[in-house]
Amino acid sequence: TSSTRVRSYSLRQRLDLVFGILLVLLTVGGSVSLELMQRQRRDATLLAVLYEQERSVYELTIFGEEAGFEQRVQRLSENLRSLQQGGLLQGDDGTSLPVQPMRGRFVEQNLTAAVAWLESHTLNEDFARHGSELRTYLRGLAASAESQLFAQVVRASELQLLLIIVGMALFLAGVLL
Repeated sequence: TSSTRVRSYSLRQRLDLVFGILLVLLTVGGSVSLELMQRQRRDATLLAVLYEQERSVYELTIFGEEAGFEQRVQRLSENLRSLQQGGLLQGDDGTSLPVQPMRGRFVEQNLTAAVAWLESHTLNEDFARHGSELRTYLRGLAASAESQLFAQVVRASELQLLLIIVGMALFLAGVLL
């Protein structure tokens, strides 16, 4: 016959387990915080480049014929393609930001409209007469992207709050033991 033994854990072992779980939660919470800060920095850079592109179109609309017109239009076109397919987003100041393809109904609508506008309007006169249309698409793109990015930050913050609450509960359970 085999006998079954019930194993009991000492108070020290229970406390070690509770504090071990608490340490894991703190580590995960710290990692989530770090990732959230890095994401916010990338998102802020992305939004800055989007608004920079809108400002660039405004300048092309107002000033029309200027040195570097083709290069600015080319960079804008490449940036919009990068937002559609993923790649490097180039800022006017020479910075580059790796981006994933942007998703979301409004984002994709504005991106598609902006790319189509650029493909059909490549002359200076087009920018002078109809550049406000492109600016509207770019503003809509930036606003939609900003809304999506804000929602992601809120979700990550909710996860952090949940980790903090669970950690506090475990801490209190450890104190009560």
